[in-house]
Amino acid sequence: MSEAEVGVRAGESLLSALNRKGLFVHAECGGAGRCDGCFVRVNGKRHRACTFTTTGTYRISRDHPVELRPAILPEHQATGRRLGLAVDLGTTTVGVALVDLETGKNLASGITANEQRVYGQDVLSRLNFGVEPEHRKRLAELAAHTVRGLAAKVIEDAAASTLDLEEVLLAGNSSMTLLLLDRDPTALARAPFRAGLRAEGALSVPSTHLGLPDGVRVRFLPAIGGHVGSDTTAAALASGIMSGELPALLVDLGTNGEVMLATEDGAWAASSAAGPAFEGGGVSKGSPARPGAIERVHVREGAIVVNTVDGGAPVSWCGSGVVELLAVLRDLCDLDWSGRLLRERPLPVAFTQADVREAQLAKGAVAAAVRILQDEAGVESRDLARVVLTGAFGGHVPTAAAITIGLLPGGVPVTALPGGALLGAAAGMLPGAARHAQEIVARTRHVSLADRDDFEEVFVDALSLREMPQ
Repeated sequence: MSEAEVGVRAGESLLSALNRKGLFVHAECGGAGRCDGCFVRVNGKRHRACTFTTTGTYRISRDHPVELRPAILPEHQATGRRLGLAVDLGTTTVGVALVDLETGKNLASGITANEQRVYGQDVLSRLNFGVEPEHRKRLAELAAHTVRGLAAKVIEDAAASTLDLEEVLLAGNSSMTLLLLDRDPTALARAPFRAGLRAEGALSVPSTHLGLPDGVRVRFLPAIGGHVGSDTTAAALASGIMSGELPALLVDLGTNGEVMLATEDGAWAASSAAGPAFEGGGVSKGSPARPGAIERVHVREGAIVVNTVDGGAPVSWCGSGVVELLAVLRDLCDLDWSGRLLRERPLPVAFTQADVREAQLAKGAVAAAVRILQDEAGVESRDLARVVLTGAFGGHVPTAAAITIGLLPGGVPVTALPGGALLGAAAGMLPGAARHAQEIVARTRHVSLADRDDFEEVFVDALSLREMPQ
């Protein structure tokens, strides 16, 4: 949007009016007035769009306009291949994989930022933003645009055509599922945080919503319950967490962290609002894993040494670097178990006391979910046979550091499964997988952390930066 005329109705904000007209404005806090993203010029004067509520018609402009490019799916002549598209619809990122349905081979894949992030980096901000119908429609358009753009890329990369697609299988947390479908997310935005998606099974999506031909079957894998969506079902499918050595723990580390504990008697699953710290958000100098982001931290001759994603000069901290930095500061006694910085040590990129607290909140949310599921299942940390880590961040977390700060239980073999939800969505299109996914959901009990009387006590204890009790 460079310049436009917009009418603000009684009872709505300018941000709502812009969304009603289909105009794109950043509002990373979800329109709650906590960020500087939605500043616009109204008749030449600068205002925050989310707080401007004066009725009237105005000329609106932005100093730095942002436009969405059309995402056009290639419709070349069909190649005769039977193809499926797997989609991991994450809060922060979206991943897709083009799969040959006859061989199961991955032909091309890609990952990109979820364009919805401009209306809230964390799940609850985005859900609260999506309560209003105009906002919800905008979020649905952005999610569909993200998937469509990435699908266009992988189809081109594989020299294929949209006409080759037979099926699209999506995996996503419950919030992203509702927002793609343009459904009212109030049930997830307000306590007791129940969406009822489990009872609906494999939800269908109109193929036209993604710009696909009518004959393409588009659906989600079944969800488990509450904020635990079909992405956890997909990760369980890919990891085989409910078979093999048990009990086993599956941890998906991301903005919306999910935990599943599988035993011989079935499984328990919960969702924790970890927030964006593990994916570069909320930290003053944080970023996703991109060039210049610090991903590893170690000590050499008493000094802290870092490595970046691309080997270049450090400019920010990504999730793995944050976790390892906390562990290193603990080992050096620069940081106590409560998260208090005892000494400031020279670092190539600043990391403040406030940044420590932000990371603690994310760590505490996940650790609390692990402890509560262990209590529900009657499983001690020392009883675990294995831990599987997945998610955009979880697949790359430094295990030893995660154990040191109490993010994961110690003394248990840990396996990394990067992109478990996308792998599960791809596997979900193969013969017999649909039945297996239904069995996973049927055997899993959803645990609502908010319903536990002791959650606050467990969460506060889980904030401590020391190893989990065995």
